[in-house]
Amino acid sequence: MESNSSITHNNIKSLFHSLVVRPIRSVERSQWDRLMAKHHYLGFNSLVGESIRYVAEFQNNWVALLGWSSAALKCKARDSRSMAEHGFLWPN
Repeated sequence: MESNSSITHNNIKSLFHSLVVRPIRSVERSQWDRLMAKHHYLGFNSLVGESIRYVAEFQNNWVALLGWSSAALKCKARDSRSMAEHGFLWPN
């Protein structure tokens, strides 16, 4: 069965080659934070600790935001489960 779609494997491949993912520039941080706060389904206040923000661009338009933060040193909910399973607990 033939598809009427004009999308082919090569079309998709060329679209992905046009996608650029890069760290944001310092002057873009307020825009990144504002867009994340506006569009993230859980909302957004800030990234905590060491962090890095990326933007995905397609034809010079921002199409996605990505952000990573360092893990919290102590997190009671996490530490009480996973760390205790491995015999390690943080001192109080």
